[in-house]
Amino acid sequence: MLDVQALQNPEFRDRGIGRYVLEHTRALLGRRGRVGAVLMNPLRPAPHLPPDLATAPELQWRSVEPLDDARSPVYHLMSPFEMGSPVESLLPPPGLPRGTPIIVTLYDLIPMTDPDRYLPDRQSRLRYAARLSIVRSADAVLAISQYTADDAASRLGLDPERIHVIGGGVARSFRPASDPDAARDAVGRAIPAVTRPFVLSVTGSHDRKNTEGLLDGYALVPAEMRANLQLVITCDAPSSWRERWRSHARAVGLADHEVVITGHVSDSLLLLLYQSALLFVFPSFSEGFGLPVAEAAAAGCPTITSNRTSIPEILRFPDSTFDPAAPDQLAALAAKALTLGSFRDDLRRAGRAAADRTTWEHVAELTVSAIDGLRPQRQRPRARRARLALVGPFPPIPSGVAGYNQRLLAELNARCDLDVFVEPGSDGRALRDEAHRVLPISRLGVTADPASYDAIIYTLGNSVHHHATYTAALRFPGILWLHDVRLHRLTLTWTRAQYGESWQRELDAIIDAQYGPRVPSRTCWSMGDDEDVYEWLTSHAVFFTRHLLDKATSAIVHSEAARRLVELDQPPGAWAPPITVLAHSVPKPPWRTRAPASRPLVVSMGILHPVKAPEKLIQAAASLDFPVDVALVGSVSDEYREQLHGVAAAAGLTGTLHLPGPVEPSDYWGWLQRAWAAVQLRQTWNGESSGAVNDAVAAGLPVATDMPSGADMARAGAVTLLPSSATDADVGEWLRYVLTTPAGNAFTNQDAYAEAHSTAALAASVLEAVVRTASKPAPSSTTRR
Repeated sequence: MLDVQALQNPEFRDRGIGRYVLEHTRALLGRRGRVGAVLMNPLRPAPHLPPDLATAPELQWRSVEPLDDARSPVYHLMSPFEMGSPVESLLPPPGLPRGTPIIVTLYDLIPMTDPDRYLPDRQSRLRYAARLSIVRSADAVLAISQYTADDAASRLGLDPERIHVIGGGVARSFRPASDPDAARDAVGRAIPAVTRPFVLSVTGSHDRKNTEGLLDGYALVPAEMRANLQLVITCDAPSSWRERWRSHARAVGLADHEVVITGHVSDSLLLLLYQSALLFVFPSFSEGFGLPVAEAAAAGCPTITSNRTSIPEILRFPDSTFDPAAPDQLAALAAKALTLGSFRDDLRRAGRAAADRTTWEHVAELTVSAIDGLRPQRQRPRARRARLALVGPFPPIPSGVAGYNQRLLAELNARCDLDVFVEPGSDGRALRDEAHRVLPISRLGVTADPASYDAIIYTLGNSVHHHATYTAALRFPGILWLHDVRLHRLTLTWTRAQYGESWQRELDAIIDAQYGPRVPSRTCWSMGDDEDVYEWLTSHAVFFTRHLLDKATSAIVHSEAARRLVELDQPPGAWAPPITVLAHSVPKPPWRTRAPASRPLVVSMGILHPVKAPEKLIQAAASLDFPVDVALVGSVSDEYREQLHGVAAAAGLTGTLHLPGPVEPSDYWGWLQRAWAAVQLRQTWNGESSGAVNDAVAAGLPVATDMPSGADMARAGAVTLLPSSATDADVGEWLRYVLTTPAGNAFTNQDAYAEAHSTAALAASVLEAVVRTASKPAPSSTTRR
């Protein structure tokens, strides 16, 4: 497993170490089966990654257990000197088996050469020493150059047999230009100050980069030669450094037009600069590798370099080096390279040979070779059972989440040590079992220590039945299980209950913090009817997830569509916890075989409301040229019952419309046992998955739904996903097919889907996904930016 949190460091992710980690990771992922996980630090924002890495299935937060216990993992810390992260975040994840081999990539020990300059205070020295201890204790150290390897052996006292030189690589995009003239023209357009042939150098905001020495040497190049040239210096340095270099250039006699300092450039422009330059000069005093040298050589640019530390290892051509402390040597060698064609040819040959050696595939090969001999040092202890807290509503609370939690309880009991914290109104006595404690949510943080759990799981839906869970989730960070993504009803009712007469001010503050100018003035608060308020919030895409996610360590949703909804609800660029998709579980029906009714019966299960479009199903059934009975099973008001009977009569439904109202579980499953097909529609969607859809799959029925969460199930072959724009004619066409075509009701993947998504499988997935996510404080707002 690869720890890549260097890519989350905004100060260095686009520089040498960040570029190295990115390409090294890509190369290792290219060796199929060698990387079990690519781990990011959940306390830092996710980095902006290239698409191939951003979509890699191995990419995950380091708080999640990434590998099966049956495998023998190796933990690879790819940047051990991340000074901005707590040292604990650089240690292996706590879930790793004891004795797991640890390897680190060592770039250099430059701060040890001059601690007064690089480690100016006691705190920085302590931080550096803590990270040195990680390197010293590693099972293997991967040095990026022979110089770094020798330095580690002498300065840290490491056994040379523990040090493996893996070198560095160059991205495949760095290659000579197929049309050099076009490359030069592109540079001129991108950097208008570049008006002549140029000498290039890539530097940085540090004295060891020797940029002043470069200017000193270039000023000694004969003036008649410089008259037709420019020196281009590219770097990611602050403006103060750039002004310092410009002042130094003037001081040594270089005119302003002779030196172009670009500031940061993109990789694509950097490549064009390499391809267009007459000469590349690298004057650094000290480098762990010297990646720009390798990049310039690969791009076909004649290159001369400092003869210090690791730098000469790249070209392996002594004639191409100079003493960086001797500007006259730099000037003489540059003049030779610019005027002597045979020497330029020698430099290009050395560059081509270096390019053949410095490939990331070769780095990956040496990395794998270095770790293949590593084995766990000690026997793995018997795994400790995870300790979880499950928080939320339970029966008899009339909530789908309550029933879901109750089904999950027994399966979690079998796999972990569990405490259950219940909403007021839950029957705690009925839940008591010797395998778990049952406590009111109000006792969390009073008689139950939140820090004693490996994870606290808060189960939330969009209703008044989750107020205590909501309050606890804001107090004690944990894992949010969002059964609904749109939480407008829950947030509105919770805010009213929590703040009384000042609820509008508090709710405005919540909206301002999450949405700011995205949401206009709150005209909805003057609306007298709550349904109008909910409709206004829905129309303005106010979901209210941020208020909770800001405190969470991670989140669970039921579908990829729900995950996307959560992501879109966050402010641009905001930190968000990792989100795991765990598909809604499929229960086992209480009977072994179906007993279909004598004539077609189509069912739709759940509370009856216009948002579920029961009229569309009635009209679809009425459009068929054979009798079809329709059963809408769930609570229904007397007024709406009469309205639906009127719809059936007006549509000419030839079958019978059944409206049994709320039913007992045995009757509920009885309807599914007799049904021929099920249709579950929604005109609006809160990010939820439908328990009724899963119940119909459990019953082995052909199922059609237009809910976006059904897309995952449709891809698995368990249901048919109708478009959200589906008309009653579309539903009728689907019904005709499944009710009259022998193959129409043969959903061959339903059994496999039901088995893969059973409640037992869900419980196992919960543990795999979240038990390693400790319930610790969320990052501060400063960290999250």
